[in-house]
Amino acid sequence: MVDALKGVRGTSSKNMSYAVWLPGLSRAQVFQSRGIHFNNMGHSVRRLVKYDPGEKPRTVTRLELLPEEALYLLERGTLTCYKATSNDEGDALSDPSNIASLLASGATISAQQAYAEFIGTEDLTLERYQCYAYLKRLGFIITRAVSPLSSPSYPQPPPYGPSEKSSLQAPSIWKTILSCLQRVRSHLTQIFVCPHHTGWLKPLWRTSFGWLSSCDYPTIFRHLRIIPAGHLNPLSTTRPINSSPYKIFYHMWKPNSAWKKTAPPYPDFELIVIDGRTTPIPSIYELTTVFGMLPQVPPPLPRRKNPPRPPPAPLGLTLKNLLTLAWLKGKLFPPKPVLPTPHPFAAIRAGHKSVVIGVVDAGTLSFFRFAQGCLEEWPMM
Repeated sequence: MVDALKGVRGTSSKNMSYAVWLPGLSRAQVFQSRGIHFNNMGHSVRRLVKYDPGEKPRTVTRLELLPEEALYLLERGTLTCYKATSNDEGDALSDPSNIASLLASGATISAQQAYAEFIGTEDLTLERYQCYAYLKRLGFIITRAVSPLSSPSYPQPPPYGPSEKSSLQAPSIWKTILSCLQRVRSHLTQIFVCPHHTGWLKPLWRTSFGWLSSCDYPTIFRHLRIIPAGHLNPLSTTRPINSSPYKIFYHMWKPNSAWKKTAPPYPDFELIVIDGRTTPIPSIYELTTVFGMLPQVPPPLPRRKNPPRPPPAPLGLTLKNLLTLAWLKGKLFPPKPVLPTPHPFAAIRAGHKSVVIGVVDAGTLSFFRFAQGCLEEWPMM
């Protein structure tokens, strides 16, 4: 094992990319990109640069890498990174003569120096980079959940919730009438149904006034719950959270996702990275705060079943006659659309909202999924 670690790892020059680390910007400017890694890594930034002191600044679009992206590519041997001077903020690096001087100097950044230079910049910790590198090796697509301040063009998924246009639209007249009728029905129920009998006796009193309230099994099961259930009910006590370590830091997509830099879809997972030796288990207040920033996802669809085989055709009927009969049956008796019913246990396991917490304990990675359940929506619970 020692002899294997002493070996020099070689890479092909055809797949090598070149970049310059800018300490003042905490970015790595890529001036020669090769390979497929830049399909979902790096972002384009427009900056004002000037080649000469007396020249007016001009706008140049260039490819830049975040610290974790540059460190990951450098560690796997597909990126050669140079370090700019401390006084250079990246304005003069667009000049080809300066880049040629860096290449001629041959002072590249080693992996050990990159860990010392990159870790600690742009809110990047060692635990976050370890989770990032581990998931990238598995093929996941990962981006920052919060766009860097100096990168307005950073790829971000569309915001959660309805758009401003749909929220400003006035409700239709039928929705207004329906809401008024539901309000009148609730008032009549409170008046005629005995209001003093609550708890487990409430559904028994409602059976006498079935025309005011539905008495199906889900309603009876819902009223039999003595303890209030559901995440819509606020917590009994509130606790102020000043600085919580449980904040979403990465968006994650599955390896086979149709992902584009210009229009990323909604992420498949939200990732929070913590240090297992200094951070305790999240409290109910911290989880409620995290779930409040996430959208509600629909339940998973059931698995597709193979359609049953058609019965054998009777003798004497040709293929043309069968096709004609099938066409007439479809026109005269169109099939009713059958909505797929989600499996209750799969829906309960998935929940409405979920977040993945990556726990790093001295280099050992563990991933835990916390979900906001939907037990109150199923009558058997």
